[in-house]
Amino acid sequence: MNLRSQRGFTIIELLIVLSILSILVRVSLPAYKGIQRDAIATQALGDFNTVRAAAVAQYEATGAYAADGPAGIVPAGMAPFLPRQYSFTKESYTLDWENFTVADSTMGPGQSGSVLALTITASDSLVGRQILHMVGANCAHWSIDNAHTFVVLSTLEAPR
Repeated sequence: MNLRSQRGFTIIELLIVLSILSILVRVSLPAYKGIQRDAIATQALGDFNTVRAAAVAQYEATGAYAADGPAGIVPAGMAPFLPRQYSFTKESYTLDWENFTVADSTMGPGQSGSVLALTITASDSLVGRQILHMVGANCAHWSIDNAHTFVVLSTLEAPR
């Protein structure tokens, strides 16, 4: 019986196929991770807009904005204006509602205003940069490490 007459692949052919597959995986994995980061940043942008809309709805209904609270916790006053079971703790990032009172010398002596903001803290720095890129293009912001704070509304701005 001739060995060449048997059907099958040689070890060399199998190694070539495995090499090609490993090259394809190495090339496609970074692209997949980039798409995954874009999806998370898009979700964060959606959450930013949801919280902003809830803050405006709360102010229209009650005449006040939600008080500052701990990271990952939905402010009690804002909960009725958010979708049911809405969470400030996501798999890849955490939200934190900020309500700062700031003295503003341009408003006159003893006057103050408010800065309402949403801090998004990402668990991965590359995801954090992508969130900063997507959300930060739309509003004022500042960052400390992986925590990016985006201004939702400020009463310090002069009317236009």
